[in-house]
Amino acid sequence: MSANICTTIKEYHKVTGLPLKGDLTKIENLSEDIKENMIKRMKLEAQVLKKNSSTINTLKAFEKVFSCRLSEDSWGLLDPKNIIEIYDFNFCQWYRNWTFYKISSYSLEQLCMYPIWELYNRPTEITNKIVNEVMSLTQNDFNHTVPFEIPIHRLRELNPEKNNNGVTFNVDFKTISPVFDVETNEIKFVLTQAYVRPMGMLQKGNEDYFYDAASLSVV
Repeated sequence: MSANICTTIKEYHKVTGLPLKGDLTKIENLSEDIKENMIKRMKLEAQVLKKNSSTINTLKAFEKVFSCRLSEDSWGLLDPKNIIEIYDFNFCQWYRNWTFYKISSYSLEQLCMYPIWELYNRPTEITNKIVNEVMSLTQNDFNHTVPFEIPIHRLRELNPEKNNNGVTFNVDFKTISPVFDVETNEIKFVLTQAYVRPMGMLQKGNEDYFYDAASLSVV
């Protein structure tokens, strides 16, 4: 099974052009269920993210592969400069656009290898609000794109393989859209857009100061 995963990772790398960043030796210690899930997810991803494809084309591929459709209004609101992600109701991430990979230090094999709480740190109150907002929307008449009213916050990569902290980001959610099952017309996923920028960190004494890497302003 491990050899099969390594072959799949290399195929995925070739198709998408994304770099391999994970420690493949860790695969040996994974359970068979996790290994099977990694293969499933990577093969699906390779069908969606084709090298040099536009955001629109990758989302159209996602619709085809996952037998779903984005809400009609969402297409005109997409901004490739934002991070665009698609999640199921277990908060498992099934799509991320090129912008995600440009600023994230993680690769797909790492995203599949570790549970999300080992990869990211977000304020608990923000996580709770995200969950509550998504559940509230999907239990009501959610059939078009709406503002995703989550406070601007910091998200920190935990970088488990290097045993230290990774990049810290400033996250500003913009919109959330329903993604429907083509057969049942029920909501199958949600699509979110967020303006995300990496932040640097300076230390002065025992205090940490974050700054916007784009503007160099201390926040």
